[in-house]
Amino acid sequence: RILDRLKSDTEPYRILPFNIKGGVLPNWAIPNVNVMYGIDSIAYYTPLADKAYRNVLSGLEVVDDALGLRAAREDAIVEKIDILRLLNVKYIISRVELKDKFLNLIISEKNAFLYKMDSYLPRAFFSYDVDKDISMAADADIRIFQYRDGHVELSVESRKNGFLVLSENCYPGWHAYVDNEEARIIRVKDLLQGVRVKAGKHMVKFIYKPFNIHED
Repeated sequence: RILDRLKSDTEPYRILPFNIKGGVLPNWAIPNVNVMYGIDSIAYYTPLADKAYRNVLSGLEVVDDALGLRAAREDAIVEKIDILRLLNVKYIISRVELKDKFLNLIISEKNAFLYKMDSYLPRAFFSYDVDKDISMAADADIRIFQYRDGHVELSVESRKNGFLVLSENCYPGWHAYVDNEEARIIRVKDLLQGVRVKAGKHMVKFIYKPFNIHED
């Protein structure tokens, strides 16, 4: 039932599988396996894990780069709440009940609990500041036209200059284009990708080209 509930949500979102080391989460919530079920997660297992990503999420223990995981700390959810929101985490799947006030229990099944987070941020949003407290500008309009592995196309319209933030890890090899002109990618909170855009309406692309392959 929990998996059905998640798959019925059609907007882009990610999950946080809480306490992976416990070994009792559903198979579809296990890092890397989640892809087979069409579930997007902030957790993964790979020796190529980005060190900055792993460090920012320390305590939640969701990134295994072959060095192993420790048990997750429940207080890390509160400690990392702003990061989780920036990562487009909408749901937390846990085998233990969580009491944090910003979590709403949606459904439980066989001692597994699905929580929805308050004030999660969308996969792409516009902000007037990316240095201090990042918040979504309510008066900006963003529309996503393409979103596939390594290729994102969207439009942004705003009344003032600001930043388009894409909730994708700022891994080497990404390139950004504003109105078909390459733009410098800003590393947001040492984690995500951002690009500066001026007031008005603009087309923006984020393309992953680790070897700078020509993109038609």
